[in-house]
Amino acid sequence: MSMALSAQEPAADTEWSVENLGPSINSAYSERDSVVSNDGLSLYFSSDRPTNDSGELQSWNIFVASREAIAEPFGKAINIGPGVNSAYNDHSASLSPDGLTMYFSSDRPGGCGGQDLYFSRRTDSGDPASWSEPVHLGCKINSELDEICPIFSGDPATNLGLLYFSRDVGPDEIDFDLYVTQFVMDALEFEEPLPLNELNTPTNDWHFDPNYGLLWSEREGGSGASDIWQTSWIEEFFGWKQPVNLGSSINSGHNEGRPSVSVDGALYFPSNRPGGHGAEDIYVAVRSDQ
Repeated sequence: MSMALSAQEPAADTEWSVENLGPSINSAYSERDSVVSNDGLSLYFSSDRPTNDSGELQSWNIFVASREAIAEPFGKAINIGPGVNSAYNDHSASLSPDGLTMYFSSDRPGGCGGQDLYFSRRTDSGDPASWSEPVHLGCKINSELDEICPIFSGDPATNLGLLYFSRDVGPDEIDFDLYVTQFVMDALEFEEPLPLNELNTPTNDWHFDPNYGLLWSEREGGSGASDIWQTSWIEEFFGWKQPVNLGSSINSGHNEGRPSVSVDGALYFPSNRPGGHGAEDIYVAVRSDQ
């Protein structure tokens, strides 16, 4: 299985300017799992905000906010609708490099157990909410426990597709580990997933983005319950460096969640730090040297 994917060098000493994305994205409830499309014009995220006038917490749904240009702020977020969202929990979306396939996690009926991984496609790249009926990724990928935070990474040099995700390896205690599987073009299916043992710890490791080497983890040495970390690929050893914490400019004594990077280098992440609009808000961080 090829791992020849580039990732930026760890930037633990980098200073960042961090800003809350504001009420067009964040609500009095929880927002998390943000990801920006490759063109930088669409922001997808998960929220448990009410979808009716009851004011009661709902299941997690996937939302999208758009903008006309990268230099502009994102507009008001909308629910992407019943083509993907269900009456159950739908969350942690990510996009294929061409932006036409969405991978996400859901606990809807009909899976292998717990939260499973699904994908949905669209044909109109200009409509960020035009997604088709989701397809279950099958019980080779999904288990009787939980699979979350999928991210598909294509390697242009080898034309390989790798799907990274996190799995609860329980069953007695919640313990998420990182896994990866390769898409086999001839068979049009994914191989049996393998654990990323060099990055997994005895604590929860919830998410890994190989394109930027970013992790969301509870591993020791962090600032709070969960932090954002970074690693990079060592070509000569065909493996990943020991992750480093992104430091106090990003991480706080509270929870920082699944990170993602937009085409302009901005880092998006959720946090329950004080001063937000709700239980969890999405923030954007820009390097001070940009």
